[in-house]
Amino acid sequence: MAIIKIKRGLQANVPTGGYNIGEFLLATDTKNLYICVSQSEKRLIGTHVELGDYLKKSNNLSDLTNKALARQHLNVFSKNEVEARLTGLAWKRSAKVLCNFNRNLQGFGDIDGVTLVANDRVLVMGQDDKTQNGIYKVSAGAWVRDEDANTGQELKSAALFIEKGTEFDNTAWTCISDDISLGASDIEFIQFGGKNTYVAGEGLQLNGNEFAFDVEDFSIQNKISPHDYLIVQQYDSQDNSTTVRAKVEDVVSQSGIESDNFTVKVNDQDNNPGFLAEKLSGISNDQPYGQGISVIPSGDKAYVAFTPQALPEMVEGDFNFENLASIPYMIVRNANKHNKISLNNYLKSATIDGGTF
Repeated sequence: MAIIKIKRGLQANVPTGGYNIGEFLLATDTKNLYICVSQSEKRLIGTHVELGDYLKKSNNLSDLTNKALARQHLNVFSKNEVEARLTGLAWKRSAKVLCNFNRNLQGFGDIDGVTLVANDRVLVMGQDDKTQNGIYKVSAGAWVRDEDANTGQELKSAALFIEKGTEFDNTAWTCISDDISLGASDIEFIQFGGKNTYVAGEGLQLNGNEFAFDVEDFSIQNKISPHDYLIVQQYDSQDNSTTVRAKVEDVVSQSGIESDNFTVKVNDQDNNPGFLAEKLSGISNDQPYGQGISVIPSGDKAYVAFTPQALPEMVEGDFNFENLASIPYMIVRNANKHNKISLNNYLKSATIDGGTF
């Protein structure tokens, strides 16, 4: 059996420093038991402690049926429990599965892909009534809080692993609620270890323990409004960058672009890019922009129109009736608009008057 060395004295004489890491200090008048975690820090790990309690606990409570009650009455802890307290966690036996949704706490069924059987241990943390959260033992009837987590004190800083499940297997959780009164206090758990401790959200990529910006993860948006935000990377004179967000309307206003006053570059027939205003300069109403097409400037707009009068006129002798088959359509102006008509239909609808002789 191991020998535990404990320094003893009155509470008023407990030293304030110069500790040996791992040694115990017992105030014989107040029954407070401390463990030294550094040369200058000690932590209270028990109250109302009697030295004789340690002589009776060679089995570290393993032979007791109600360990929680024994701890409550004796204020003694196993080596593992002392180590857990030094890290701020009260470790519990692992649970088979984790239930992160609201359900009736009775009977069997499936949770996270695992079929429950009698006496399975479940970490319940998704109840709408958060006072019902905790560590339960499964049964055909109503579930009950398991023996090592059936008081507010037992749940304080409780930590445990989840053994199975599609989503939550091999994860670790701890209770973050203080001063718990069962049935009255909300009980909440958070994850602090395991495969899903970190999940990459939209626009992020997780490689091991490193997050990286992933622009390919964003959905493509073809239309934005002035009140939408853009992600902008700014640089100062020393090329130090800062990533900020800015409204679209602010970016546009600071760029000098106005919705009703802007300049556009285009390619003309000469394939030389230039501003639209320059390309339109010098174009007159009677100047065709290609055969039968006119571009007519008007203020800040340009009208493109079909102008048959701009087409070259056919003179006598140019028309060859032998080529009728090669002329599928003619352009005819009718009721202030242009229409196309086949030459054959045009002749069929004509009134032929050859006169008399």
